[in-house]
Amino acid sequence: KRIIFQVQIGFNKYNVYFTNSYYRFDSNFIRFSLFILSTKGVKPYLCRIKSNFAPDMTQVKIETERLVIRDFQKRDVVGLLEYLSNPRVNCFAADRLCSEEAAFVYMQYSQKDMQRYAVSLKKEDFIIGDVFVLRENEDTYNVGWHFNKRFEGKGLAREAVIGLLDYLFREAGARRIYGFVEDDNIRSKRLCERLGMRREGCFKEFVTFINNPNGTPKYEDTRVYSILKKEWNSISAKSITNN
Repeated sequence: KRIIFQVQIGFNKYNVYFTNSYYRFDSNFIRFSLFILSTKGVKPYLCRIKSNFAPDMTQVKIETERLVIRDFQKRDVVGLLEYLSNPRVNCFAADRLCSEEAAFVYMQYSQKDMQRYAVSLKKEDFIIGDVFVLRENEDTYNVGWHFNKRFEGKGLAREAVIGLLDYLFREAGARRIYGFVEDDNIRSKRLCERLGMRREGCFKEFVTFINNPNGTPKYEDTRVYSILKKEWNSISAKSITNN
């Protein structure tokens, strides 16, 4: 298969082509020997060009001590319906489900460019929530999560999100990860802070998910939390899990 790049050297642009036999992967870069074509002839160069290949997020399996983060399975409909039949935070109001059939359809749907994964107990293989990831550009990811209230107080949400963030930083090339949290979602705000995520700001009346009793939109204040890879690396797993 021929792959074509356009490379600019100085003020000149060149079309570059190579086949699989001409390159090898080196971290997030493709290092290869190639021929640069120009109107003046063919010139040999050794180049290092940043790869535009996105990490494959369609088949992810992350294991922690007690959990597995994986693709949804048909058997997950029961657990999914359990916590989405009555969402407790407004941002998931539109995801409310009323049947196992609806849950099955929901598992197969994902917003454009967003990947959603089930969070399952490792021993019981029972879904307790889900996490979702949106790759916004080459090294920036937007993340979120939703967990079953029945499993609160055991540190499972924290364990799952630690596993997700660690995977994104170490395996998916993330430099910056951030998330939106509505101001009245106390548990998610606390989780972000315990993970070492920084509060970057609060958007006043930023978004609406439900209506007020009088039928007018209820606008939510939304906080932004983020963390950089170098910050994540400086926090030991022990200090996070014991926080």
